[in-house]
Amino acid sequence: MRCSCRPSWRHTLELGALNALSYFMLTWDLRTVSQANYFYAAVSNMVIALLGFTVLKRIQESEGWWPRLAYAAGGTAGTLIGIYTSKVVLGS
Repeated sequence: MRCSCRPSWRHTLELGALNALSYFMLTWDLRTVSQANYFYAAVSNMVIALLGFTVLKRIQESEGWWPRLAYAAGGTAGTLIGIYTSKVVLGS
């Protein structure tokens, strides 16, 4: 078992990236639902559901503060990227 004072950097970055993708998809989903875009809403909901299992598993494996910080930063980054991307692709 890893020491809680030295988390794996790979694990930390993976957790941040997964959460960024999750929040990106949540932001994308909100825009597709508000525009009644059935296809993109269905696809984004499937991706969100699949990501949920992976993110929960990674959180259970997390030790220390760095993975928590990466999780929070990834969520923030994913939301900002999702707002910009969905606005460009789907319009206002």
